[in-house]
Amino acid sequence: GAQLPARLALAVAEGAVVLGLALFFGRVDALDAVRFVGTVLIGSVMLLAFGFLFAARARNAELATQLTGFVPVVVLATSGTAFPPEVYPDAVWTVFQLLPTTWFMQSVNADLNGATPFLPEPVLWALMAAVAIAATVVAARVFVWDDGDR
Repeated sequence: GAQLPARLALAVAEGAVVLGLALFFGRVDALDAVRFVGTVLIGSVMLLAFGFLFAARARNAELATQLTGFVPVVVLATSGTAFPPEVYPDAVWTVFQLLPTTWFMQSVNADLNGATPFLPEPVLWALMAAVAIAATVVAARVFVWDDGDR
């Protein structure tokens, strides 16, 4: 929780760098840029909520930190952005479409590359926002204060 401002600032900075490069190289127009900002904000809140939920249940901070380094690899591999959906069997791609991280990456891909996501982008945003709210509520309910005296 104490690192939230720093993590949020890092997410905003990363998004700003990506957007700056996309604008510099002429990959996006003004509307795409606005959509990208919305995607990054909603997606970052969702990912932070997942982080809170994971941290609320993690017992070993070092292991949790190590696992979070592996998450981006899994997100890219399952989102249809690093590997096109056609390389996966239909059943596998259907399961991947249920992952909130896939919604985020599909939305980013639509904003920056003009790709057509499997659902309309406003639907993806609504799904990400709903998951962010749900994950935050669950994390708040399962979090246990532990001062280390046990």
